[in-house]
Order: sequence, then structure tokens, then C-alpha cells
Amino acid sequence: MLLTQQQRTTRAVARKKMSCDENIKKLAVSK
Repeated sequence: MLLTQQQRTTRAVARKKMSCDENIKKLAVSK
């Protein structure tokens, strides 16, 4: 099954947001 450009973009954005949230959690823990 081929992903549409929209689906690919949505997935990439979601992954980026997730990694941002992870970094925020790490920063919060390290303080």
C-alpha cells in the first residue's frame, strides 16, 4: 500500500512532535 504525501507528512510531523515531547520530559527531569 502506497502512502499519500499527506499521510507521510502527517506521520513525520507526529514523530517530530513526539521526539520534542521526549526532549522536554528529559529537560524537566534533569532540572
